Amino acid sequence: MIRGYQGNGLNDDESILATAKHYTAYSETQGGRDASEADVSRRKLRSYFFHAFEKAVQAGAMTFMTGYQSMEGVPMTANKWLLKDVLRGEWGFKGILVTDWDNVGRLQWEQKICATMKEAAALAVKSGNDIMMQTPSFFDGAVEAVKTGLLTEEDLNEPCRHVLELKFRMGLFENPRRADLALAKKIISTPAHRELNLEVARQSVVLLRNEGILPLEPGKLRRIAVVGPNADNDLEQLGDWSLGAAQHSPEMGKHPRESTVTVLDGIRQRAPKGCEVVYAAGCAIRPNQTDNIAEAVEKVRDADVAAVVIGDQLHFVGEYNSTGTLELQGGQLALVEALGKLGKPLIFVLINSKPLVLPPLVYQASAVLEAFNPGMQGGQAIAEILFGDINPSGKLAVSFPYHVGQQPIYYSQVRGQHGNKYADLTQEPLFAFGFGLSFTRFAYANLKVASNELRPGESASVSIEVTNAGTRDGDEIVQVYVEDEITSATWVQKELKAFRRIHLKAGETQVVSFELPFEAFSMVNAAGERVVEPGGFQIYAGSSSRPADLLNEGLTVNP
Repeated sequence: MIRGYQGNGLNDDESILATAKHYTAYSETQGGRDASEADVSRRKLRSYFFHAFEKAVQAGAMTFMTGYQSMEGVPMTANKWLLKDVLRGEWGFKGILVTDWDNVGRLQWEQKICATMKEAAALAVKSGNDIMMQTPSFFDGAVEAVKTGLLTEEDLNEPCRHVLELKFRMGLFENPRRADLALAKKIISTPAHRELNLEVARQSVVLLRNEGILPLEPGKLRRIAVVGPNADNDLEQLGDWSLGAAQHSPEMGKHPRESTVTVLDGIRQRAPKGCEVVYAAGCAIRPNQTDNIAEAVEKVRDADVAAVVIGDQLHFVGEYNSTGTLELQGGQLALVEALGKLGKPLIFVLINSKPLVLPPLVYQASAVLEAFNPGMQGGQAIAEILFGDINPSGKLAVSFPYHVGQQPIYYSQVRGQHGNKYADLTQEPLFAFGFGLSFTRFAYANLKVASNELRPGESASVSIEVTNAGTRDGDEIVQVYVEDEITSATWVQKELKAFRRIHLKAGETQVVSFELPFEAFSMVNAAGERVVEPGGFQIYAGSSSRPADLLNEGLTVNP
């Protein structure tokens, strides 16, 4: 993404600055609520959160944005250790640091660690921020801070220097590169763009369940019912922060409807000749409306199969929209229950921005597809999968719980707890990280580690045989995990270290090889140092993070 935004260099006329956000541990807030206190130790930061941001610096991202939350009692905007010592000192960041919306003002009116705006302005500048986003009173506060000695000329020179250096590097004094809407109309949403968007959607849709109903057999289809509140909802496919979502005022309009292929559009376009496609939303997610469930029931009753498209609504995702539940909102539960009584084959398609808690009827249905926010061409990609034009190959990048009380349920849990289940519920996820089915079957064998010893500076050569044991060509995403068997401080059960997408024809076998660098075996010790400790390790390879889907081999790291 950084290379895509910043193009062929910062002086490329079409490049824009990539922003790494939100720095950092923004996901660790109390109760998962948006932007509250994140009580995170420095060791935890170095263990799990710094790595991605450091990689962003190494990849050339020239903008970082602070989060709204505070940590150890210090708002991110005022955290000199994070902004100066780590970001610029340890990682050598040379770009500009921008606050999130009114973060400087929040130091005074929300977090209340500053009594006046001059104090907030001085604190923000001295902590390392360069651009103060949307705090109109910052300027007057900064002027007052200078007059009273809270800010010096050198304090102000530092952010000015960062901004000017970057402008010079981008050539903005010679070519300001202001917005060119006429050019945007020519180069945005071109056929090449739409084809790439479609290919991304094809690769990202995850098949979670298939009891043999997919792919659909065109010759046996007389009528397909497409029902559910997200079946013909273009905005839900685009997701949060798209034009028309809650962050934009109504007068700004919305993304053009004709530029998005919804699930209903895609099925109508792809349905075989002579097959009727009928539609009913059935219910609304917001408001909680169930008035039209009867219509949906009748459409499904008279159909051979139904695609039921459910999930999230934009008012339940994104900024300011934390929810107290992960269950289906609005009238969706009532719709699912009503359809389940018909005994018809149901294919559930999920259009959602986060993992949901699904009623048993959904995850026990004839088929379940997870599409998340598949974008403008998502409906076409989903239809192609339903009819077998495309063999699904996506894998989950997040685990799905049975119940919200299981959270957190990510695969890389720290070892050590009393027991391995709840008294009333399993600790296993409904669908695990890395999981995803195909219309064919992949078999794994002969995991090999080239050497059973590893020394500093060396890499581990790993290979595994993958066979397409089914009757259809398909893609598989091979995953490699590492476990450090004994660590000086508590550490995770296993971590994903490599993955690769491969294409195999039916019956074909391929040896897939990986080189794991020495750093792939590192952990963070109790002193907060990232180190590779000598001792035994397990390398796992397979189709998902589930133990049943992995083969393993050991090696020893020697000092």
